[in-house]
Amino acid sequence: MSSNPLERLSEFPNMMNWRGTWLVTEQYLKNDVVVSPLNGSSYILIETSLLDGTDPSINAEWDELAPAATGISQISAGAGITVTNPLGPIVTVINAGVITLIDGNGISIDNTDPQNPVVNSTALTGVTPGLGIQISGLANNPTITNTGVRTLAVGAGLTSDLDPNNPSIGTTAVLSISQGNGISVTGGQTATITNTGVVTVGSSGVGITVDNTNPQQPVLTNTGVLSIIAGDNVTVSVGVNPIVSALVPQLTEVSLFPTSVYPVGPAGVISIAFFQPATAGIFETYILSGAPDPFGTFILDLTSINMFMDAATNVVAGDKVSIYLTDNVTTAPVDINYLIGEITMNDTSTPPTAYPFQIRPSFYAVDVAALRATGFRVPALIDFSDDTTAANIEITSWSTYGTNTVYYPNGVL
Repeated sequence: MSSNPLERLSEFPNMMNWRGTWLVTEQYLKNDVVVSPLNGSSYILIETSLLDGTDPSINAEWDELAPAATGISQISAGAGITVTNPLGPIVTVINAGVITLIDGNGISIDNTDPQNPVVNSTALTGVTPGLGIQISGLANNPTITNTGVRTLAVGAGLTSDLDPNNPSIGTTAVLSISQGNGISVTGGQTATITNTGVVTVGSSGVGITVDNTNPQQPVLTNTGVLSIIAGDNVTVSVGVNPIVSALVPQLTEVSLFPTSVYPVGPAGVISIAFFQPATAGIFETYILSGAPDPFGTFILDLTSINMFMDAATNVVAGDKVSIYLTDNVTTAPVDINYLIGEITMNDTSTPPTAYPFQIRPSFYAVDVAALRATGFRVPALIDFSDDTTAANIEITSWSTYGTNTVYYPNGVL
């Protein structure tokens, strides 16, 4: 048979379909039979389809098929009993009274017969007096009297709260002595404390004087430099070992690799190497270890370099050549390339026609902190790269002695 209710209805129009207790959320079809939860009677749907949320006992779309079963018509609830739906076919009777007994302190419960539990007392049935105690009164309500010590008199080094029923005795004397650095303690109740640390300062170092008038509290005086005051164009850091830095620009030379042959860079890339090991100058030192000034910046002078690019068909005047500082040491074999500037190619007629485009580098700023933030530590190469073509680059002139850089402690304004 088809699982579609409408197909069932069309194939078996007169067949009843049992659906159980009626639910407000269900959709019902013709000939569906349900039980009303209100009165327990059975009803059959006479309409084709229905979903309106009204109980069949009060909905004209349903016909009563069978009345509710007869039997007990009503159950009345007595003390400790609750009854749910007393007039319906399904009645719930709940015991709302005592179901069980739980024993507390001094009580035990025997639930062998749960309808008749036995409650027993486990409390004291008698009190026997000991030394200094007197018992009087009834057995189930005795009076206990202390006939022994009522108070304590305290002597030297002792305290008492003088509560006669529960006296507390304390000592006001020293209980023990813990020795710290430079102290030794010997003996018991009569302890000896000895200073094993510094008693006097016998001599002074450079720039220090000592006054031992009171050997327990010697006075040390600094007779050397107390502070460094920064003058014009100088900064002084704080701390025990202050750093004195000049605020004026500082000129330093960067050595490029000496050669008498002008290099040619195929595929649009050419590199000029720094002399390694580099001359110990602030350019290499600050990049390796950090500049003493948070905004320290170098201006790198590359004006001594003159280059030409070949006449590749896809090279036009106005194309860009990027200039990078390259560290191929720190994270080798992966290079760290740091862009410092771009050059626009200029068309010129003076060089050979094979290299019609001239490239003239200028001055370029290198922020030390920003450079080091990339992981850059060793300036090994200056790379010139035509990022958009694969044309050849040839250097026609450059300084074999190197190039200059100027360090600006407070950055370049």
